Amino acid sequence: VAACLAGVMSLEDALRLVAVRAALMQQQPEGAMVAVPMTPQALASIINAPLSLAVVNTPELCVVSGPTDAVEQLMEKLGQQGIDTTCLHTSHAFHSIMMEPVAEALVTQLRSIQLQPPSIPFISTATGTWITDDEAISPEYWANHLRHTVRFSEGISKLLQKPKLIFLEVGPGRTLSTLTKRHMPELEKTVLTSLHPPKEYQHDIAFLLKTLGQLWTTGISIDTTSFN
Repeated sequence: VAACLAGVMSLEDALRLVAVRAALMQQQPEGAMVAVPMTPQALASIINAPLSLAVVNTPELCVVSGPTDAVEQLMEKLGQQGIDTTCLHTSHAFHSIMMEPVAEALVTQLRSIQLQPPSIPFISTATGTWITDDEAISPEYWANHLRHTVRFSEGISKLLQKPKLIFLEVGPGRTLSTLTKRHMPELEKTVLTSLHPPKEYQHDIAFLLKTLGQLWTTGISIDTTSFN
């Protein structure tokens, strides 16, 4: 989405890539993912193939991905050590070794579209820092993005180096907002959500208008002409 908004790829190409990417992933054997309240450094010392470090959400909350039996064995091992884990509701082991077989097919698809350097800076969750022009136009980069660790925590930490930032989660729920707040216990930052969580029964328009009002009070200019 960030790449599309930054002009790296057209909306049409982005939608096609999302569909192709999803189809390729679904072709792989089923797997599992589990959230583990440990640092990536601590996890690195206890996991190995076929398990992968799939996501670093906060400095002390990661996701491990891999074959279901291997994930279950890890959960049992950590449980014996008194470490509570949470199995995620997913059918496959995303961002793991199990996605390796589809990487080349995705590269082939990416080579068929026009990729442009970004016109707007954005954070790469593959590196945890600002994306470079070379990365943005590289089909291999986007294939690696499918396979390797999502470095959400490093990306948020990078953004927090900038003053007076406002974080807006676009989409239902507040999962990313909650993770972002865990990075800033002593910092004054505005973290807002655009849609209420699925299990909270609120009027969508009312919730959105409240968020727009909060953005306005922080000094954001709202294009009121776009509302009917």
